[in-house]
Amino acid sequence: MECINHAGKMASGTCQSCGKALCTECANRFSPPLCEGCLLKNNNNVTTKLISDVAITVIVCIILIMLLVMKGGVPINESIPLGLFLVGGWWGWQALSDDTTPHIIILPTQGASVFYLFKLSLAMTIGIFVMPVVMLLRIIKIYQINKLKREVLTGKA
Repeated sequence: MECINHAGKMASGTCQSCGKALCTECANRFSPPLCEGCLLKNNNNVTTKLISDVAITVIVCIILIMLLVMKGGVPINESIPLGLFLVGGWWGWQALSDDTTPHIIILPTQGASVFYLFKLSLAMTIGIFVMPVVMLLRIIKIYQINKLKREVLTGKA
């Protein structure tokens, strides 16, 4: 079997997504081994998810701030930190969800209520710090994916 990109070169691997044959050079370009088409498709899906995460966070924060100002009568200088605090709670919850959900222990209703109230308060607290880091990491990842896309399309990758 020959490499899809290099006629005459024997394939030493395959694309992990579509199964196309890849030579050693092509198989070692990306980890996991992917052909250019599958890499670009996968990266487009990842970019779309990252952009939607950032956009939804910004939109929800703006809506919360507007609601606090218009409906709640909260001054704008107090609404901005409160809006960020509330939106940050989501990212704090996501950060805690990997480690704190009781998978084995079955809690009675009161115990579960206390657990989730504690988790919510902790999520709101750490969300203030987690949200900016998560947003920055997503923006950096979007930049890296777009840079790799340009390199692949121009033949520099």
